[in-house]
Amino acid sequence: MWLDGNNDGIAECYYFNDNGYILSNTTTPDGKIVDAEGKWIDNGVVQMQQVAIPSDTAGHKIANVTYTANSITDALAIQDWIYDSYGSTIHVFEITNNSPYTLEIGINDIAKNTAGVPIGAGSTSEYDVPAGSTIFALCYISNVTGVSRFDTSIETSLESSYIPVIQNVTMDISDLGDKVLVTLKNNGAQPVEFPEATAVFFNGNEIVDYATTYFTDSDSELKPGASMTKQLDYYNFDDMGYDAVRVHITGRYFNWNF
Repeated sequence: MWLDGNNDGIAECYYFNDNGYILSNTTTPDGKIVDAEGKWIDNGVVQMQQVAIPSDTAGHKIANVTYTANSITDALAIQDWIYDSYGSTIHVFEITNNSPYTLEIGINDIAKNTAGVPIGAGSTSEYDVPAGSTIFALCYISNVTGVSRFDTSIETSLESSYIPVIQNVTMDISDLGDKVLVTLKNNGAQPVEFPEATAVFFNGNEIVDYATTYFTDSDSELKPGASMTKQLDYYNFDDMGYDAVRVHITGRYFNWNF
């Protein structure tokens, strides 16, 4: 997998095993040599490929994002939006993990008004985020409106409690105009625990609604080979339609060897 960890337009190639873990200091099953950081090398030279630099113009950039000193990487591509919801505020993040690691991501938000005065705070965490995956993270600021910007602190750490599994899940989306039908199929060898899809509905570049649902059986899993279809409805009491929808999934599998 080619990954541009520092968003400089140059990607390195990494190899992941069937469990989603990076290989390092070894020869991969297809005969490639990878170094201590997991990068593909040929005759001792790291192989590189030019890629597009992620654009900051595709979404609102309303947060001043910093990373904690103990974070293992800052290789996250982040877009964010403010969504006002029934007297509270939701800070919606779309995060792509451009690092070669499976991450646990912790977010702490300080909400500010137009004068830069703090008026609220919230936090959220996402677990088992594989390299190359994109997720939504929603941070709730209860009983607070009038938010203009955020000071956001992010902590990234190696995921040790869970095995990465959502990279093995395929997703089909059917947009019906007032709802989306989402089908998930687990193509991996392990069950996915608590698989959840989040749909965010946009009008222009503004969020007008979101919906979430789990894709689980009686064991709270999506088992290997299983598929499931769920409906995520769009509601907007201002009679405003949506012109785009994005859907991302999360899920995990407990590491019993932890």
